[in-house]
Amino acid sequence: MKDRARQTQEKAIANLPQLLSQLEASVRANGGHFLFANSAADAHQYIRDVLVQHEVKLVVKGKSITWEETRLNHSLEAAGIEVAESDLAEFILQVADEQPLRLIAPALDYSRECSTALFKSKFQIRPAARYGKGYKHESYELSMAVGADLFAQVNQAEQEGGPRALVASGTCCREQLMAGMGRTALHPAEVLESTL
Repeated sequence: MKDRARQTQEKAIANLPQLLSQLEASVRANGGHFLFANSAADAHQYIRDVLVQHEVKLVVKGKSITWEETRLNHSLEAAGIEVAESDLAEFILQVADEQPLRLIAPALDYSRECSTALFKSKFQIRPAARYGKGYKHESYELSMAVGADLFAQVNQAEQEGGPRALVASGTCCREQLMAGMGRTALHPAEVLESTL
């Protein structure tokens, strides 16, 4: 399996110019926009311009090593655009103002104790009167403190006429939304199934 994956990667790298041309053609054929940026600054400027043109105030992102390598968070924040991280490991690094060292398990170097200390230094952790199903009390309190921003953003989006459904691929995130807001989040597969 590893050998096959390595061969696929090597083949893709060897054919990268052709593959990028195919990708660009496909994106444009489907009505999308495509940019070959010469530098991180060029990419930042293009992305900022698009977001400002559409009056975007908040970007919620998942894992993206390119995003992190180019420090796009800082560029968008400097333009007054808030960046919210949806992946817990990436969020830990965002709170710590660190870049990930790897795409898979980017916060692997953070022990539970280290993450807890970081969150306690950055968030107001209130003792919980009740705990969610299966949570230890400290884990529940941390989950609710970390989720407070997410809960506020969901409420604000709904007040502004935003999303009518919550969608989250991760079980932990869905549990957190249920425990913190009493809201059921759909799995992306459920959303796709409903359109069939």
